[in-house]
Amino acid sequence: MNDLQNYLDHHYQTSELFANTCAISPEELDILLSQQLIPAPSYNVISDKKCISQAFGELNSTGLRIEKYFHPGNKFWVTLAVETKTKVGSVQAHADLKERFKQNFAAELKILNCKIFPLQDSFTENGSIISDCLGARTDVAWDYFLKGVFSLCVADPSSVQSIATKEVLQEALITLTQNGVKTDFNMEEKNHILNLIDQYEQAAMPFSPVEYPTSSRKRLVEDLRAKLITD
Repeated sequence: MNDLQNYLDHHYQTSELFANTCAISPEELDILLSQQLIPAPSYNVISDKKCISQAFGELNSTGLRIEKYFHPGNKFWVTLAVETKTKVGSVQAHADLKERFKQNFAAELKILNCKIFPLQDSFTENGSIISDCLGARTDVAWDYFLKGVFSLCVADPSSVQSIATKEVLQEALITLTQNGVKTDFNMEEKNHILNLIDQYEQAAMPFSPVEYPTSSRKRLVEDLRAKLITD
């Protein structure tokens, strides 16, 4: 068995196992997916040599098992989707879940704008909301959420707070270091960035061995930290 399959087995669950974890049938899981009420599987193994990653696209390997793989943290979203659908039906549930996610994501961004890094396109200097840009951010986040991208990139995708934190930390590091290129900082700046790297390392998934070499985690954690420490 190869490293990619080992990674999937360690960090993710097959459709059947995930459905069982969520106390629903695989058929019910498929229905929730078709109604866009829960995140899609983050990895879809379509042959013993090919896996589709929601963040990295086609991954080539060998000895893979044909399955769809879900992050176990998505149990929270399945439970919420089932409860909401039971109360208001599938169509209204989609609208309600989308609005809830977007509002919560926006609220977390407002906090992170002050706490971690200023999001100048979405908030003014005094913290007032720039509605159009913040709305665009939350629209993109909802799309990534449904596609299963966050379940692939975020260590704890069960929490909007965790998702938003990882996204803002990544944006901060990319902006401050020109995507890992800039390293000429004074000691105070360097210590601040090293602290952001530590936080980002905790917030992000480790990524599979096939994805890791080109991942933001390698570029903004392993590579950037090494540059800053040696400079």
